Amino acid sequence: MLMRYVGYLATCRLQSLLSWTINESRLANVLLS
Repeated sequence: MLMRYVGYLATCRLQSLLSWTINESRLANVLLS
C-alpha cells in the first residue's frame, strides 16, 4: 500500500515536472523565434 502511494506521488511529480519543462521549452521557442 505504501509503495503504491509513493509510486503514485512520484508519477504525479514526474508528470508535472515533465509538462512544466515542455511548457518552458515551448515558451523559449516562442521568444526566440
